[in-house]
Amino acid sequence: MNAQPAAQFLLHSKTEILRILRSLLKQRATIYAALENGQASLVTVLLLVDSDRELIALDYSPHPKTNERVLEAKKLFCRSKLDQLEVKFSLSEIKPAHLQGQPVFCAPFPQSLYYPQKRQFYRLTLSLPLKGIVKLADGAEVPLEVIDLGIGGVGLIDRTGKVPWTQDSVYAFRLFLPLGEVACALKVRSLLALNPGLRIGCAFVNLSPSQAMLIQRFLNQEQIKLKKLPPERP
Repeated sequence: MNAQPAAQFLLHSKTEILRILRSLLKQRATIYAALENGQASLVTVLLLVDSDRELIALDYSPHPKTNERVLEAKKLFCRSKLDQLEVKFSLSEIKPAHLQGQPVFCAPFPQSLYYPQKRQFYRLTLSLPLKGIVKLADGAEVPLEVIDLGIGGVGLIDRTGKVPWTQDSVYAFRLFLPLGEVACALKVRSLLALNPGLRIGCAFVNLSPSQAMLIQRFLNQEQIKLKKLPPERP
């Protein structure tokens, strides 16, 4: 946990960090937390993500001694998984608090967060998947879920098993945004097996300026919506 994460996968944008924290909260993802000196560790979950005050709340341990050590610690190192990808972040200034009458750990948002989804361009993890269609060589069209989006490319989920995905292969693609349709080509950059299905990271090929502008407008609107959301609880 103390190993330095790869710099290219570190998120520093508050909007990106907020999106990942909200996703961990919604999925009730298990968080493994440990002190820097290794004297204590606990298994916990996120109970609150407050975007206004930039605070999160973690569930207490059932062991009082562990809770005491966490509150005395300067840092708490956390790791979890989101869509089967590793998430890492550290927390400081941990304080005791109460949420709906229950004791919790309260801490400011992490200053950075490790998530290997990050690419050359900003990617927005979508709260609701968009629709995308890949066209195969025989003319067949396969609908897919678009789970993240940026000017540089998309993250897809394929549960159909109909597309012969291979590294660096290129496919004709249509993306359906509320603002309009984007038609372009995709080049496969990464493949990750899910249960069930496959997660595919793709880069746009020869995206036109007008199409890039359409995607950017959509991303701007989604970020505005995100900032207006109230504090979340599971």
